[in-house]
Amino acid sequence: MNRHKNLDWAERNVNVTMLALMLDINFVMVSALQRFDDAWRRKLESGELSLDQVRAAAGTQLGVVKELEFVLCADKSHLGLGDPITEVP
Repeated sequence: MNRHKNLDWAERNVNVTMLALMLDINFVMVSALQRFDDAWRRKLESGELSLDQVRAAAGTQLGVVKELEFVLCADKSHLGLGDPITEVP
């Protein structure tokens, strides 16, 4: 939902969802967090598997990641309502 990317894609006629343009807002990702399933988290905490191994498993197996959390910041500076985002809150 990045307005700047949506504008670039529209200019290049890339066939993607232009949600940021439809909503007239730009979302900037502040952070992203993966929460692993309890069984995988225990393997990670015990040292049985490394973080890289658990992440690799998440790319090929279902049930490794139980939750994703994204923190987004809304940037409406293109509307003339304020200055562009310069710092993450």
